Amino acid sequence: MTVYVNPFKGADPCLLMKNELLQKMEQSIEKLIQETELLTEEEFETQIITGVWTAKDILSHVAAWDLVFVEMSTKMVNGEELPGFSDFDQFNAREAAKRKSHTRDDIIKEVRKNRKTYTNFLAGLTAEQLRKSGYDFTVESLAENIMSHDRHHLQQIKSRKG
Repeated sequence: MTVYVNPFKGADPCLLMKNELLQKMEQSIEKLIQETELLTEEEFETQIITGVWTAKDILSHVAAWDLVFVEMSTKMVNGEELPGFSDFDQFNAREAAKRKSHTRDDIIKEVRKNRKTYTNFLAGLTAEQLRKSGYDFTVESLAENIMSHDRHHLQQIKSRKG
């Protein structure tokens, strides 16, 4: 687990809260990954978890959303207009399809890499930047939202396992 430290801030309460957020984000994604690793390769690839999605599709979708949230957060910090999403289902299906030929290990590596990209981005922000907003979110609440997203999919996989 990465410990995020800024030696110039000392024991700043905002820094401590940010460090806790970043660590929780890493723990959250690891729980989801660990649950998918308990599935056999066949279950990971073929067992329907929800609707038409397999665990592979779920992880593919999670990998994509971390980068979307980095893009959205960057725009919020810079005061730019946020992109609109007209069809979440279409986006999710496209992202899952991009990774259909990828192995579980490849997808897990991508999920970890993208979460690290997200936490590294957030680690470089000030408390003021974390409070920047767009739509109904702040940069910080968007990060909280991604963990809720992780937990949602974790519960789906747990409930269908076995």
